[in-house]
Amino acid sequence: MNNDLDIKKTKKNSSDLLRTYRSLKRIGTQSETVNEIESAVNKCDQLEKEIITKKFLIGYPGTTITLYTKMYMSESKFYRRLESALIQFAEAYNGGELLVHKDGHAKEVRT
Repeated sequence: MNNDLDIKKTKKNSSDLLRTYRSLKRIGTQSETVNEIESAVNKCDQLEKEIITKKFLIGYPGTTITLYTKMYMSESKFYRRLESALIQFAEAYNGGELLVHKDGHAKEVRT
């Protein structure tokens, strides 16, 4: 990971965008954004892809505790891998559009 990356803001950008996915799909929108989200998720490592898919894209029924328990992960490991997943997603989405650097440099997020 980049030392000049603002992890907190980058994770927020990723999770904010991923949270729009189900509503975009529900209203039947096959927009460029939906395609870009799916493409970026597919570029993530397998475990990170699974976490994003279950947590954001399909909306795993139950709590986050249920999710990481069913994935045979401890809470701390789950949240470390979730952070990794959100960073990988940010890097892969539209050429790194969601990345925010500590110097304030970020591409504008469009939804």
